[in-house]
Amino acid sequence: MKQYQQLGIEEREKIQLGRWAKKSVRTIAEELGRSPSTISRELNRNFPLEHKVYAPRLAQTRASTTVMIRGKRPRLKNSFIRRYVIAKLKDDFSPEQISGRLTDEHPEYSISPEAIYQFIYAQYVRDGFGECIGLDLRKYLKRKHKVRKPKDLPFPKETGKIPDTVSILERPEIVGQRVRIGD
Repeated sequence: MKQYQQLGIEEREKIQLGRWAKKSVRTIAEELGRSPSTISRELNRNFPLEHKVYAPRLAQTRASTTVMIRGKRPRLKNSFIRRYVIAKLKDDFSPEQISGRLTDEHPEYSISPEAIYQFIYAQYVRDGFGECIGLDLRKYLKRKHKVRKPKDLPFPKETGKIPDTVSILERPEIVGQRVRIGD
């Protein structure tokens, strides 16, 4: 399976030339060897209404900026929610309980348990084993994990299978008589 590559400036400029030549999205995609949906998303994402033209240099700048800040967004942007989460963690609540209570006590706010976990674990550099950037909130979790371990595969592994198994239908007749120890 081919791994996805971000669009480069050359491809973006070819998209612009294709749009100027009034080519369809599918035609441009064929010429670039890309999926039509990739080209369509690129045009929808980077087609400023005030200019009414596709600007490849602007699109490249936006894409580069997005790549640089990916994963570096501040967790729990709202200061009220941040204070609420920290206070409830210190009161021995789990992220799931905090999420439920927040929507009950303050219906105008909501937060998912996963966002709370990300907020807690985003405080550390080097996958949780390095220094703490902010407040050490891991100690307030009921499960005291240093690091969240990623799941290995998106599908279950086939574990527990005995190699070279023999069907019960193929067993010797003496086993059915049960005269030996272990049968």
